[in-house]
Amino acid sequence: MAFFSLNHREIRQGDIVLTRDRSKTSKWIQFSTQGEFSHAIIYLGNYSLIEATLEGVHVSNSLRKRFESPDDVSVYRHKKNLSPNELQSMCDWARTNYAAQYNLLGAIGAGIGVEFESERKQTFCSKFACMAYQNIGHSVVDNPSIATPSDISKSGHLYRIDKYLVKIEKEDEDSEPNQNERQKALINAFMMNVREIAGKNVQTFNDVDQIVLENRELDKPISDLLVQSGYLNMWQWDVEICPFHYDLDNLGAHVKKWGFTKEDLMDYCADQIKACDENERRYANNLAVCEDLMSKRPRQFIRLKINLYNTLIRQTEIRKEVAEKGSQLVIE
Repeated sequence: MAFFSLNHREIRQGDIVLTRDRSKTSKWIQFSTQGEFSHAIIYLGNYSLIEATLEGVHVSNSLRKRFESPDDVSVYRHKKNLSPNELQSMCDWARTNYAAQYNLLGAIGAGIGVEFESERKQTFCSKFACMAYQNIGHSVVDNPSIATPSDISKSGHLYRIDKYLVKIEKEDEDSEPNQNERQKALINAFMMNVREIAGKNVQTFNDVDQIVLENRELDKPISDLLVQSGYLNMWQWDVEICPFHYDLDNLGAHVKKWGFTKEDLMDYCADQIKACDENERRYANNLAVCEDLMSKRPRQFIRLKINLYNTLIRQTEIRKEVAEKGSQLVIE
């Protein structure tokens, strides 16, 4: 059976992906909003999507997205010629909201055009996508708090792009374990435990930072939760699942296994290098923020994050070096 996937040669960072499926919830949203779609997602670039679902705000792998019909998805781009810095700022803002809880009441209200009060930073898919643009000074709709996927599709600030899908076979689906799903479950569990001791207003990791800075007595229990959660060791998953990211000989063996042509190899390595550059930029920025916080109010929780970002930067440097050398491999 054939499926459809996003065409990564055409979609760009900051694009809004609107989708629908066969579920009753999706059909109800389409009916109540008089629209074609029921969900909104932001493309972050480097094969990553960020979205607000019932499980909260989380990142997913765009290569794993499958659509039964080309009518089930559409991709929209802002008419403004946004600069790379603007798009990066928008995506950085979106990432800072990782783990924020879903605002079900707000989503229901949007469907009937009524804005309900909600806990700070709780969100739903279309509000989240519109707020990301509003955060950099660009509008998608007049009021993001009651935005629907239908409103986004009809926005005069956006246009629908062409050639955003490719046809694939089901067998092409990635068989590797889904690290994004594991990460989502782990972080959601950690945040749930933090909210139990610090209050439901704690929605994101930035909120956790602020809590431990302002309440020293919560530093140790929250630090203990972080260690016990396994969050600090998530980076090891990629080393275990994808050793070819970190070892040149292993990459060479996989290149043969995959049947890569020289062009395939060059494209793969270029994508890896690009992703590494972006990850290293984010890790370095986060490290600088943590070091600044640590210099003002030392906390164990912040120290743990500093150590983590230093580790992530080192691992990213190794991964980038393997990709750079990998592009020189000889294809037999």
